Amino acid sequence: MVLGGWIAPITTWLSFGSDWQAMLDMPPGIRYFKMNEAATLSGQFDHWSQQRADERVALAYKTIEQHIPFQVSCIIHLEPFYRIYTPIMGSAVNPFYLAFSSIISDVAYHQRTHGIYEPIDFVFDDQVMEQGKIIDAWELLKPAVRPDTRHLIGSAPAFLDDKKFLPLQAADLLAWWVRKMVEGGAPTPLWQPSRAIPGFQMDYNEARLLQVRDSVIQSIQNRS
Repeated sequence: MVLGGWIAPITTWLSFGSDWQAMLDMPPGIRYFKMNEAATLSGQFDHWSQQRADERVALAYKTIEQHIPFQVSCIIHLEPFYRIYTPIMGSAVNPFYLAFSSIISDVAYHQRTHGIYEPIDFVFDDQVMEQGKIIDAWELLKPAVRPDTRHLIGSAPAFLDDKKFLPLQAADLLAWWVRKMVEGGAPTPLWQPSRAIPGFQMDYNEARLLQVRDSVIQSIQNRS
């Protein structure tokens, strides 16, 4: 499982939005961008040639590259995750909670090394299940964050329609490619990057999942 997205100031997102919309409107126009639809020639890319779809993907990435300064992604390896956490959490086990909390807390901890000194607000796809529980988890997360980074935690996460909120479409492109790279099935990139976009990546393989589990157990034991 992969959560991924881009980090930028609000002024940057405004200029990005105009250029992203122009990319969508290029003939033949599409109402929204989804990387999986471009890869499978379905949805908005139904009846497109593969070459034309690839050209639109490359243009989408170019639009991101021209505007966005940072990226973030979190990888949860699901087989070890469920094997390690189901005995502890039972039916409440949910990899999204770990990815969600990891992105918010780790970005707050490391963002100053990238020159980001203001709080970051996060927006997620409104198709995410159990939004209420995620907000509850955020309320618990904020006071648990290290005191020296707590002021960098932004407002409660928002959940918006990815067909209308354009930055989520760009996030979808990133998450798709990271997921394919993790699975070992990533095709050759459809663009020639002009620069590397720095950022944050958290990879929860089995070793790291075990570390987190042991830390949680130790924390519970210390409180009892």
